[in-house]
Amino acid sequence: MKTVFLSILFLSFCYSTNAGTIEDAMKKIPRANAGSIDGVIEYIKDNASSDRDKAKAVYCWITYNVKYDVKKFLKDKPSNSKPEDVFKKKLAVCEGISNLYKEMCVKLGLKCEIVDGFSKGFGYKTGAGFTEADHAWNVVMFDGSWHIVDATWGAGEIRKGIFRQKFKRNPSDDYFDQSPKDVILMRAPEIAMWQLLSDPVSLKTFMAGDKKIAEHFKNPGKTVYSFKDTINYYLGLAEKIKIPEYGRMALKYNSRNSIPLAFGIFRQTAEFLMQQNGKLEEKQFDSLSLSVKNAIDLLKNKRSVRSAVQEAIDKGLIDAHEMQSGIYLLKSEYPRKRMMNTNINSYDSLSLYSNQYIKCLSLVVAETKESENKKMYKELNNDLCEMYVALYDSYSKFFKLETNPRKQREIKKEMDAQLKIANRIAMEGSNCAKLIQQRK
Repeated sequence: MKTVFLSILFLSFCYSTNAGTIEDAMKKIPRANAGSIDGVIEYIKDNASSDRDKAKAVYCWITYNVKYDVKKFLKDKPSNSKPEDVFKKKLAVCEGISNLYKEMCVKLGLKCEIVDGFSKGFGYKTGAGFTEADHAWNVVMFDGSWHIVDATWGAGEIRKGIFRQKFKRNPSDDYFDQSPKDVILMRAPEIAMWQLLSDPVSLKTFMAGDKKIAEHFKNPGKTVYSFKDTINYYLGLAEKIKIPEYGRMALKYNSRNSIPLAFGIFRQTAEFLMQQNGKLEEKQFDSLSLSVKNAIDLLKNKRSVRSAVQEAIDKGLIDAHEMQSGIYLLKSEYPRKRMMNTNINSYDSLSLYSNQYIKCLSLVVAETKESENKKMYKELNNDLCEMYVALYDSYSKFFKLETNPRKQREIKKEMDAQLKIANRIAMEGSNCAKLIQQRK
């Protein structure tokens, strides 16, 4: 019995010593290592005995050294986000801190991901809903499984001062390798798999508070959710597929959180267009324009109380309309070439080919207007206007050659329609306005 007791005592002593070793080591980084990310990484490699130690060492360095940027947070302004900037300035909000944590873990050979999600942090009122992510943390793999780490909350907290709020550094181990069931009381990832729970908590239950969450765990659902399989599937996707897939998963968890999917579609479409260098089959343009339209629909009525997010939404919409304009412009080349390469010797054939081309050009102009590119809109609008005038002239030739009175009336009606549209869209003082005046 005495031997067993001594063994347990010895193991306990070793464990407590090892548990504190990496923390103590991170407080004693030599100046030669402290000046760069790579220097700190080399120091960690020399002092960490396991992957867990490596992950903990990064957590310690950040919580000991990086301050939360309260001013930028309260003013809703962007703070340092690039890992190198966060490291040098030692000031950031959760985005920059989680970016730095991932960067350092990856340099140490650890698998690490950033988790965006919803939090009941500073200023949250119980029961309040969520329309977009407001916090970021990390998951890191060691000992063969994923573990949750939040170096932002682990560094300290925002406290109310006499005149203003300020950051109070208070490094804590509580947010390193935190239990998933404890995490979900205060933070819910945008996508359910990062809860690391076999019975994920719904957003509705998360918003309802601790009591409802506790009830959820007491009465688990019959279906077991394999978050490990979902994570492996997701991380195994090609980047161009992963981005919109993340958006779909985020929208499934929170039907009001449409931003990730919208921006995922924009990015996927832009990358596809760049890869193809504009060389697409005509039928491909319809599916591309439909995808962009769906993304625009997801964002056009989206409003955020956070100015930085709203600015991103507004810019995203402008970029999306510009992208849509480019898609329609590329598509318009097909009917234009058909019109150029076809011997148009009748009113009917002219009407057929010109309508296809005009439709594409009209969409180009409409999307360019929405993109707020005023110079381009002015140029394209004038081109479209002149196209209507040119059609008026072409119809006039067929009108003069036509002998059938009924057909003449039909052509005359079309002529008047073209000039009427041209007159409606012509800008004051434009070349097209002058051309119209000459034909009246």
